[in-house]
Amino acid sequence: MKKLYSILKPYDSWWNDEGEEKNLEAKKALQEFYKELKKLRPSKKYEKNIVHFSYIPYLLKIKKALDERKYMRACNELISLMHYEPFLQRRIYYNVLKLLEKEVIYNSYDFQYALEFTNQVLKDETKKEDKIRMINFILDMIREDLRCQELEDSLIDFRIEVIREISKIKHHIEKDAI
Repeated sequence: MKKLYSILKPYDSWWNDEGEEKNLEAKKALQEFYKELKKLRPSKKYEKNIVHFSYIPYLLKIKKALDERKYMRACNELISLMHYEPFLQRRIYYNVLKLLEKEVIYNSYDFQYALEFTNQVLKDETKKEDKIRMINFILDMIREDLRCQELEDSLIDFRIEVIREISKIKHHIEKDAI
């Protein structure tokens, strides 16, 4: 847990008033926090705090900070959650991972854009063969993008997740074609 605190502590500011550069550094810290948290295993022993769901307000505050792109505030709220709640409990651990994955790792705006664009392309095609051909083309472009770029791990993970989601769409279309 000390390592997790040390990643967030330099960006612990509810006010989020230290400039955009520091705020973007806080986003990178959240990505690093995510990677380190994934290395830990959740506790198998149940620990109840005051109330079973008392961690949820913290998650809501973190989500709100991320929606507002106030990454320093998100760091601050994560530190509070770690301090006041049994952070490694499965119910908290997995919810934090899921939230960070969606909002910080798989940049949700880019992710949604890729899926919406794919769906829009599919709406323009009437034949299933054409839809599959277009999806294959989109997947090939993303794979080529992945191959050509020297990317940090979180961006590689993001592109792989986009490929996975578009592949699910393709599978659904192929299944309907049978």
